Amino acid sequence: MNFFADILSSLFDRKLGLANRVEDDNKPIDDLCQALLSSRGDVSGMSLAQLILDRYADLDDDNKLASFLCLGKDIILKMQ
Repeated sequence: MNFFADILSSLFDRKLGLANRVEDDNKPIDDLCQALLSSRGDVSGMSLAQLILDRYADLDDDNKLASFLCLGKDIILKMQ
């Protein structure tokens, strides 16, 4: 049983280590959100989500609202 626990622990450690490897290329937060919604991999999704949250924390209130309005507009357009 310890062997399997070690394997699982190793896999999760590697996965979490890779999560911090998304390059911050200064894309707009709206583009990052779209990339997250279309992301298929757990690691890329986790790292994109962290980057979005970091960027969001740095925004002022007006830009936070603008980001949500833009994202909502894009989602509504895609539903039509």
